[in-house]
Amino acid sequence: MQMPTSRSLGALAALGIASLFFSLDQSHAQLFPANSETQFSGVQGQDNWSYGYRNVSQDGGGVDYDPVSDFVP
Repeated sequence: MQMPTSRSLGALAALGIASLFFSLDQSHAQLFPANSETQFSGVQGQDNWSYGYRNVSQDGGGVDYDPVSDFVP
């Protein structure tokens, strides 16, 4: 019998963790701050959410990210 590799053990661990999340019923829904399936409307800016990105070359790429000035919608 061959010993499992670290890759196969990692895959099994990921599968186990994923099965935990999929097995949660609605009684645990309050644990999650948002649900992208049920709360997605497709309307930009609804509920103060918007799509955008950070231009690292424009803002200098430091760790001092400021979401107000460095966020590009």
